[in-house]
Amino acid sequence: MAELVFDIGMNTGDDTAYYLHLGYRVVGVDANPLRAADCLQRFAGDVRAGRLTVVNAGILREKGEFPFFRNRHVDGNSTFCEPGGDPADWERIVVSCTTIGDLVAEHGTPYFIKSDIEGADFQVIEGLRPEIAPRYISLELNLTDPYLNRLVELGYTSFKLVNGETHRAEEPILPHEWSWRAFRKAGRIIPPIRSLVRRMPPSTRPRKAEWGEDGDYNPDGFDYSCNCSGPFGELAAGEWTDAKAADVKLKRLRRHHIKAGSSVLWWDIHARLGSA
Repeated sequence: MAELVFDIGMNTGDDTAYYLHLGYRVVGVDANPLRAADCLQRFAGDVRAGRLTVVNAGILREKGEFPFFRNRHVDGNSTFCEPGGDPADWERIVVSCTTIGDLVAEHGTPYFIKSDIEGADFQVIEGLRPEIAPRYISLELNLTDPYLNRLVELGYTSFKLVNGETHRAEEPILPHEWSWRAFRKAGRIIPPIRSLVRRMPPSTRPRKAEWGEDGDYNPDGFDYSCNCSGPFGELAAGEWTDAKAADVKLKRLRRHHIKAGSSVLWWDIHARLGSA
């Protein structure tokens, strides 16, 4: 039987489509009833064939009925977190929620969990236990929650931090990083400088995206949409690092995003069990 994947926060189902393409069985979970209904229609054949189960629920630290804020313009921004901005942009509904432990009890321990639920992702791993932890997991980061500590507690020993927009591991140059901006400008004014840097071995090249490969990372040629989380596990971009190195990079990312005035950290943390 094919390995099982949990797609938590399936949204339009584009990640689910990728996992089905790879041959996995999928349990797709979304708190938004409109998105769950759309996915049931989009993947009707896979549902009938038993390759996909769609669950209309939230995954939080405890079971119950909880308020959910559906963004009227961009469904992918819908969240369990109290939103700011114009109240007219949001519809408050109440949805049924379960825990990751109960989801595993019903469907089995997955090979991989993807979680992208707009600020509530830490609650997914709060409910995990080492005996039901998947071999691989990816979660959308935020600026505050202690993801790395919790993943280590669960037995994860190897980590990658991946840009959610490009699926690459290189960091962008942010507006306040004046020295990097000056170096980038010099390379654009004097093209041989940029060419020389890009010919350097990856291990010695500056860790900024400016000198990485062009385009989004796509090792298997799948037609990713802007809603996709991208490759996972061994195919995710970058080299596996230990927790200490991952912690250094995560703290740097958070520090620079806060300094740049960003309230969002659009990066994912990928983790691999020590026994994988």
